[in-house]
Amino acid sequence: MSGDTLKRVKSVKRWLEKAENSYSNHKELTGEMNLIMAQAEMQRLKEVRGTSPRRKWLLRATCSVMTVSTGAGTSSAFCTASSTGFGVSGDVVTTV
Repeated sequence: MSGDTLKRVKSVKRWLEKAENSYSNHKELTGEMNLIMAQAEMQRLKEVRGTSPRRKWLLRATCSVMTVSTGAGTSSAFCTASSTGFGVSGDVVTTV
């Protein structure tokens, strides 16, 4: 986590703690304002950290690799089952 991100996360935590204390002391208006400040910090964190084009590309590539490997795992499991005398036809497992 970068220094700025860590500072923002700590800031959100402080605002939430303040809101908790305000609500504990029956100061609803102050608690609500503190929640709004925490929400603003989280929104800013989301905007600053964001999703860069590189991060999006990396996420998509990872998902593609996982999809392909999951498909390969399924087909290799099918091949293993077929070579042991079991075949899959639709949802029914039959012996060969």
